[in-house]
Amino acid sequence: MILQRLSLTFKREEIVMLALYRTDGEAGPNTKASEGNLVDVTHTEAAHRDLVRMIERRSRNGEVDPDELEPFYMESVCRYKTSKCEEMRAVRHRAILASLVAYHEEQAEKYLPKGAA
Repeated sequence: MILQRLSLTFKREEIVMLALYRTDGEAGPNTKASEGNLVDVTHTEAAHRDLVRMIERRSRNGEVDPDELEPFYMESVCRYKTSKCEEMRAVRHRAILASLVAYHEEQAEKYLPKGAA
């Protein structure tokens, strides 16, 4: 089987991935004519391998999706990266603040009268 088309649909809480495979020869016994070879591949390793292979091939060949050259796409990527950086910065700050609070609480307990804590 050869991966012919890969469709990714991003929903609020899931990613739906469908693959269209082209087979050499006849279709399998469970394949319906109306479905072609459309397969739900959300939990298969073969789909993952095919996706990695397709990405690596595009990378080696220097292929660029025409949509990636659109200004709106580039702006969207920039906004996404900026929001991810801000999110990671906030996570780091929360962790630093939590450790500082814990440290200062520990230090303050040293100076409290015994039995006051």
